[in-house]
Amino acid sequence: MKTPSTELAHLKKNKDKEAEVRSKLKKLDDRRDPIRKKFQYIIEQEQDITIMSGGLTEEDKQRLSTLDDAWNKFNEGLNEAHTII
Repeated sequence: MKTPSTELAHLKKNKDKEAEVRSKLKKLDDRRDPIRKKFQYIIEQEQDITIMSGGLTEEDKQRLSTLDDAWNKFNEGLNEAHTII
């Protein structure tokens, strides 16, 4: 775990940034389901899409499969940052 800054200006900047991210948390979380649906549609239509544009890459599929894990890790990091600040 990182050690917190002792400079008040730096602490305020960090607290403000954390508050900004937390205020956007619901909006960010709400974007996960549409992303998942969009990729699911592409996967379902992959044969037609592959002909037109190359389809999904393995990297795209990997990102989609780890979306929830990445979201959980992001939240854990945010909570750790809160503890440090």
